[in-house]
Amino acid sequence: MSTEIALRATINEIEGHRNRAIELFGRAHDLMEEAISCVGKAAPNANHPLFDHDRWGSVAWSGGKDRDEFLSKLKQRIDINVWTHLIDHMGFEKLMDHQAREEFRRTLRENPPEATAENCAATMAQLMSDADLIFRRGVANAFSKLDRRFRSHDGFKIGARIVLSHCFSEYGSWGGNRDEIMRDVERTFRLLDGKEHIDRYAGIVGKCSEAKRHSSLKFQGFEVEDDYFRVRAFKNGNAHMWFKRRDLVQRVNELLAEYYGATVGASPDVAETRSAPLPVVREHWALFETPERLAKLLVANARVEKGMRCLEPSAGRGRILRELQAAGGDCTAVEIDPANWRELPEAITLPGDFLSMGEHALGRFDRIVMNPPFNGGRDVDHVNHALDLLKPGGVLVAVMSAGVEFREDSRTTALRQRVERLEGVFTDLPPGSFAESGTNVNAVVLIVGPGGTYGRHFDHYAR
Repeated sequence: MSTEIALRATINEIEGHRNRAIELFGRAHDLMEEAISCVGKAAPNANHPLFDHDRWGSVAWSGGKDRDEFLSKLKQRIDINVWTHLIDHMGFEKLMDHQAREEFRRTLRENPPEATAENCAATMAQLMSDADLIFRRGVANAFSKLDRRFRSHDGFKIGARIVLSHCFSEYGSWGGNRDEIMRDVERTFRLLDGKEHIDRYAGIVGKCSEAKRHSSLKFQGFEVEDDYFRVRAFKNGNAHMWFKRRDLVQRVNELLAEYYGATVGASPDVAETRSAPLPVVREHWALFETPERLAKLLVANARVEKGMRCLEPSAGRGRILRELQAAGGDCTAVEIDPANWRELPEAITLPGDFLSMGEHALGRFDRIVMNPPFNGGRDVDHVNHALDLLKPGGVLVAVMSAGVEFREDSRTTALRQRVERLEGVFTDLPPGSFAESGTNVNAVVLIVGPGGTYGRHFDHYAR
């Protein structure tokens, strides 16, 4: 409470200085107008600005400028400076990842809110209450930017290292903001260790920059380390970044699990150590309902035609099923949770566990569209079983955990090989695609079979 009182007193003082500055600039404008008038009388033929626009920018005043326009632009400049000072003073920027910081600065440049005491106090109070979430989101964003094709950790849990693809050009310059990603990782580890974030040239990024400067004209790679990391850069421009503090790795994983959801956070360990499907127990039935817009897009990619036999094997409350029916499909639904049965058409719903139902119970289908459970790698089990029920020439469209693209357990590897033989395609869903359903899990869409649009529009889904 004392901190909030002190902050409010400081903000009130800042607003007083801000308002006094605006008042004085208004008076200065009037004095400048009078001075220019005198210049005009003394030198009637003079026609040049008294102030350099390149130096003073958009608030430069050269005589005749509208007073309201002048003060409006000046207030905007002052407000930008006030907000920047407050955010920096309270230490919120160090909680943000590089992308969040850039978005914040862009918002300030384009449309800064008025820096009144009321606005500042309310914003600072909200930021203080959200500080933990801001930090967790910053950590998640930092690791989610790593290219799925090259990173060596799981989708929701980091391991001993990360792999930064295309980190350096053939001449040794940083590529694709990889230095900012590395700084975000460094910022996370230092803050979790109770240390201040440091200047870019003092940390591991600085050591990498120094090492590559000593390389020959053509990049030859290098290896550097500090108390937290060991980085090895290769001739092909990729870099491996090893974590030296296991305790901090554990803390990062805890934060990722909190952000993405505890069940999802635990799933990679389970998937990596088992070779058979999990037993069916109620705690594995967690429902993250397919958002309506995504359900429409999934069914559109399946290219359903009237009368086709269609299956939704984990129907939930029927979001995908309703879209299949609207497209004219002859539908069958399977749902394990009795709490959801009342939401589904009784005549076409089979209650029970999809994995226990074979072709003798269900038959085969022209189209299968599904959003199976992810926990423990169950999406792999469900998609494998669904592929067994797909007619030759049929189309399967499935939402899956992003981990299916790079986990190395035997079941996931076998599914990827099967998908490759079937010429299936994985397409990333944008981050936050399931936010309205209560999870920030990263997900992909798998499309197997002819006739689909192969994920052409999924990149626009979250916009």
